[in-house]
Amino acid sequence: MSIIWIAFEVIINFYEGFMETYYIYKFLPPKTESTKKNIIAFALCFCTLGLLITVMNYLTIFEGIFGIVCYLMALFLYALVNRKGSIIKKLFAATVPLVMISLISIITLNFVSSVNSMSIKEIVT
Repeated sequence: MSIIWIAFEVIINFYEGFMETYYIYKFLPPKTESTKKNIIAFALCFCTLGLLITVMNYLTIFEGIFGIVCYLMALFLYALVNRKGSIIKKLFAATVPLVMISLISIITLNFVSSVNSMSIKEIVT
């Protein structure tokens, strides 16, 4: 695998982590009014997620439930520590972006599979 493809995948993984964290950032109000603390917590969360996604992609072909649970825990921890709201709202805010990403991935995989006449297993591997 060339360095360009690896760099592209890492960029995509960090972008995914950014978008998932950004959803929580916009959905729930901050616990503190300190912009600096909020930005540091946001950056720490999305970088952690980006790193987790990258590591999981290299350890397994498909993350499965273990990967989703890891991502959910990271997002929920960010919501718990840095954002206001009930536990239910925080769990909801952490779950929604993961469900959306999963649905988008399923639709994309099925579309690419049908267009290229390849099985989903072939595309994932």
